[in-house]
Amino acid sequence: MPDHDHTRQWEGLNELGTELMRSGDYAEAAEKILAAVDIKEDEWGSWLNLGLCFFHLQDFENAVVAFQNATTLNPRSAQAWNNLGTVLGILDDWKGAASAFDAGIGADPAYAKNYLGRGNAYVMAGDRQRARSYFQQAIAADPGYIKAREALSQLD
Repeated sequence: MPDHDHTRQWEGLNELGTELMRSGDYAEAAEKILAAVDIKEDEWGSWLNLGLCFFHLQDFENAVVAFQNATTLNPRSAQAWNNLGTVLGILDDWKGAASAFDAGIGADPAYAKNYLGRGNAYVMAGDRQRARSYFQQAIAADPGYIKAREALSQLD
């Protein structure tokens, strides 16, 4: 199959998977996006969406793999790093989560969710002082970030 046919096939599967995600059919969306990444493995956005599907399906191990692929292909994606950190935290890998959140902060210091995640990792490590600092940085990045304000208030 010529390369443009592969691209067209990838686009169709990826678009269908994205539409299915929007409608909440994560299992079917994952199937379509998996087929898309089989065709074109270097599309970080497809890996990100696949990770989100797995996350919603509570298939956290596969979500980690998908988010790791997304961050490898696009290390400047603060969202992909945040998603990876979140899933690693769910799996109680707080050291890995902290590294992912740190990478996300490096990728985009204005993306408040990574500060919240990093603060949560410090809470899990028992370091409330550093956690407080990261929650405050999350609020500085996004003054309306309610989850960061709630996390900060829980330290008091």
